[in-house]
Amino acid sequence: MKRLNVKLPLLVIASIAAAIMLLPVSGFSAVEIPACDPPGDPIIWGAGNPGAMDGAGYCKNQIDFVYLQGNWSGQPPNTSLRGSTLRSELAANYPAPDRFEYGSAGDQYNERQYLLLYRSLNQAKSPILVYIHGGSWQSGSAENSVTGADMFMEAGAHYIPLNFVNVTQTTNMSIMAMANQIRKAIVWVYNNAESFNGDKNKIYISGHSSGGHLCGAMMTTDWASLGVPANVIKGGLCSSGMYDLTPVSLSYRNTFVDFALDDTVNKLSAIKNLQYLVSPIHIIYGTGDTPEFQRQSRDFVTAAEAAGKKVTHRVGYGYDHFELPETMGNPYGVLGRAALEMMDLQPSKYGKRDCKCLESSLARFNDGSCITKANGQPLFPAICAARQAELKACTDSCK
Repeated sequence: MKRLNVKLPLLVIASIAAAIMLLPVSGFSAVEIPACDPPGDPIIWGAGNPGAMDGAGYCKNQIDFVYLQGNWSGQPPNTSLRGSTLRSELAANYPAPDRFEYGSAGDQYNERQYLLLYRSLNQAKSPILVYIHGGSWQSGSAENSVTGADMFMEAGAHYIPLNFVNVTQTTNMSIMAMANQIRKAIVWVYNNAESFNGDKNKIYISGHSSGGHLCGAMMTTDWASLGVPANVIKGGLCSSGMYDLTPVSLSYRNTFVDFALDDTVNKLSAIKNLQYLVSPIHIIYGTGDTPEFQRQSRDFVTAAEAAGKKVTHRVGYGYDHFELPETMGNPYGVLGRAALEMMDLQPSKYGKRDCKCLESSLARFNDGSCITKANGQPLFPAICAARQAELKACTDSCK
């Protein structure tokens, strides 16, 4: 079996001792996992779980390794360049989104609390998809989370990527602060939906990676305690997320997240709060995700099914952690198809705004046919009327 050419992070490579173990990953070549260093270091997670090193479990440097996605990507494709290209195309073909602040003056980290609204092309009241970005809880923004915005707009839904504080911007390494801001944003969307022709009874959410974790946390939130219906979210699509923070808290991620703060592990582990899961949840991961991310998804699905919850499960075959989110912009991709099905939408039902027509329409409008004579009438009335109608149609389509 061919091995991936894995470049180990300094955190791990500095302590690799001798033997190297191979862990096959579904759909991908084997990835080299370092032996415990120092030899005999105790197993701290996964002993007896078939998904964790065939039941042998992980010692400290191994669990660090399996929670670092870069180790499973080999030489990842340039998703950053592809993403920036898609954002440029979106900006060129559609009006800029509206920006709303969902926080209150005086809120901690208030400057981070805003959302972008990409409006549905359907003139009727439309469902809403709220997107929660990933970034290891350390990065990401609303502006960089617009993959699929055009697909949802054309399908007749409002697309709302959220901006919120990240853990490095908090004073106490708190992901609880992130979760609370997202909750506040969802409450804002519910309370203000009618102001932008949104259907407050059709709010859905999605998120990937750490956003997938936060998606799961939102799906298992006690919303009634926040003054909105318990089922304020009608469905969630969570991809490549973490639903039990217990093993995560043992990994290198505890160097930038205080998992002990405010009982974070229990309060923000979706698998520990299934009593609040009242709407359908859809779990997806890629075969190129690390084995722990894959196991987390499978274990959550098993637990949710055992609890009698509505849960579905899909696998993105051949996708690594960084490629999978790109499928959100494809109505026939793994995530795009699942999202449209969740919201009961059809792709491209409402067409595409043709804003590019403005330049050519304006040029024709200014070709001289509408120059007025002394009596105030255009030189060429019929041609001018056609030019005016063309310009109006284009302007209306681009509103």
